[in-house]
Amino acid sequence: MRASEFYKAAKAAIDPMVKPLGFRRCGRFYYRIVNDIVQQFCLFWLRFDFTVRFRVTSVYDSSAELIEGDEIYQLINGTNEWLGLRMVETTPGVLAYEGPCANPFHIDLGQCAQVCAGAVGNYLLPFFEGMTDAQSALRLLRERELEICPVDWPEGVDSIRSLGFLLGMGEWERAEKTLKAFLDWPHADGSYWNMMWKLYDALEALDVSGVLSYMDEREAATYAELKWKRA
Repeated sequence: MRASEFYKAAKAAIDPMVKPLGFRRCGRFYYRIVNDIVQQFCLFWLRFDFTVRFRVTSVYDSSAELIEGDEIYQLINGTNEWLGLRMVETTPGVLAYEGPCANPFHIDLGQCAQVCAGAVGNYLLPFFEGMTDAQSALRLLRERELEICPVDWPEGVDSIRSLGFLLGMGEWERAEKTLKAFLDWPHADGSYWNMMWKLYDALEALDVSGVLSYMDEREAATYAELKWKRA
């Protein structure tokens, strides 16, 4: 079975379910913007194993690119397992979530596609629907431990993945502490770091116009990157 065959079957199963909800598809990626939140997920196939991965960011995040993100099994049982890795042929032609790995010579494309569609419909979409604003999005991500900070991150300081949400929530003091912890890490010079330092200086100085200018720029860049029209 080739990757292209899997993607074709999985897209056929998932498109009718998510496109009416406002998701767009770009290749193997799906995404939408709701309530200043970017919700995306993707299909992934490698050597007869497959999975679904997802990512949630703010429109004020420093990057709006489509990337693979976290395993959907984080929403199912809190692990990084792949969907296909839990499947075996229990009886001829019947797959189930058991065992260490599926038999690549007996996997039915239709069943693989339905497994992906089922995981998206039963776990991912309800997770996305619970995000009514930046605060609820950040809360749900933390409940699933998807906002874990590095081991040497300052205690009590939000993860850098929280930055866009904190800006949207108006929690600028928390955003400043998060950004300071991030900038204290060794890093090279460049346009990205210059942008982060400029934001930090604005937050530290309580420069409202400077912070709002950054947010406006990042929001515009997110919509442009995803070719998304504002409502």
